[in-house]
Amino acid sequence: MSVPQESVTLQRYRTGFGEIPGFFQFESIVLWDFFFAAQVNFWVTGDFLEIGVYKGRSAVLGALYIRPEEKAVFVDLGLPEETRELIQRAKPQNNLFLERRSADVLSEIPLRDSPKSFRWCHIDGDHTGYSAMQDILSAAYLVNERGIICVDDFFNFRYPQLTAVVHQFLRDHSLEYRLLFCGANKCYICRSGAYAMYEGYIRQNLASHLRSYGVQSQVYKTSYSNDGGCFSMWTPDGDRPIYGMDENPDFVPF
Repeated sequence: MSVPQESVTLQRYRTGFGEIPGFFQFESIVLWDFFFAAQVNFWVTGDFLEIGVYKGRSAVLGALYIRPEEKAVFVDLGLPEETRELIQRAKPQNNLFLERRSADVLSEIPLRDSPKSFRWCHIDGDHTGYSAMQDILSAAYLVNERGIICVDDFFNFRYPQLTAVVHQFLRDHSLEYRLLFCGANKCYICRSGAYAMYEGYIRQNLASHLRSYGVQSQVYKTSYSNDGGCFSMWTPDGDRPIYGMDENPDFVPF
């Protein structure tokens, strides 16, 4: 049996770049593999943005997934040369490094003139609520109709303002964006029109994907989407592929 392309990419990352230091958990790496596989499955194309690069642990993974002709943009106040070299080893062309405050990214012509051209925006910059909100708004301007905005440290008790800002954004843009998934220290937001596409893919494939990499977590969806319920992953409770409503764990609401 041939290995799926997304798994080949993850194997390349783990073999060639697995020692990059940082806080990007293995569970999150597996989730990125899953959601990028979904984008391959649905022919979602577009550029990649990361705000907050640090040593490049997640930046390199994103760079490996996107196509050579797609643009990768990395924003950080300090980008060490060794980090640039790692990214360029993963993706030799079409990289843009911006050493500036993330609040200024849309003043850059390549970004200002690229609305709805990105399929993945990873927000991991200044962890104040003010900056995080600006970063999410920038990502909302850039992400395409079937793209994903991934926000770091969602429900991290060290940064409660980040969780508050995500929910504020979702309330302010309730017709345009939906919270799709949360787990492993991150949340994933998509445009409302893409929600059903990703929802079905999660429902059918995520539990087996986690098991295939030995991730000891269970998929949950304990309430309806219009009740703020999204898919999540947490400590296993029984052997159901997805744990649904508390009153009926076999029922997984839409």
